[in-house]
Amino acid sequence: MQTTTALLAIFCCTMLGLALIWTRRLRGEIAFLPTEGQSSVASLHPLIGLQLADAMPWPEHLKQREAVVMFSSPTCPPCQKEIEDYLQAFQGNAPALPLLVVLRAEKQDAYEKYVKKYGDLVQIISADDQLLHEQLQVTAFPTACLVDARGVVTRVERPMVKLFAQTPKATAPTEQHRGASAAANG
Repeated sequence: MQTTTALLAIFCCTMLGLALIWTRRLRGEIAFLPTEGQSSVASLHPLIGLQLADAMPWPEHLKQREAVVMFSSPTCPPCQKEIEDYLQAFQGNAPALPLLVVLRAEKQDAYEKYVKKYGDLVQIISADDQLLHEQLQVTAFPTACLVDARGVVTRVERPMVKLFAQTPKATAPTEQHRGASAAANG
């Protein structure tokens, strides 16, 4: 009987010790979880906090206003799907936030095809690998981010349309995007 009681006491102490260890470990893991509405990828992304408007050519009409920026590659089918989803979501109505597509300058024929397909629908500017990879550390396409009025990246999200979900739709037509893209791509 004493042996059973001793074994039961050892078992209970062991279980209590393990519970305490697991509780501490769980608290540590919870501390690293993102806050509500924040993506865990976004909180760790190197673009967060970057002054994007100073790091790359920034369109004049986007200065002093929030915008969504999508880094894209002309040979990236998911990038094209993101734009298609964006166009479908707003169907002729401009969102409250403008969209700027930063297109990787690669494979001239694919680049030209991409600009021809989307250049009249969204604003597109070109970027080389040195800017994308070395300066901005954008290594995956598509990468979409929210830029505040100061030009600072505040959030990185995928799919891109999630960045527009928190803002009301504007009723203005997308002509401002079309004209700006045509001027930027000459």
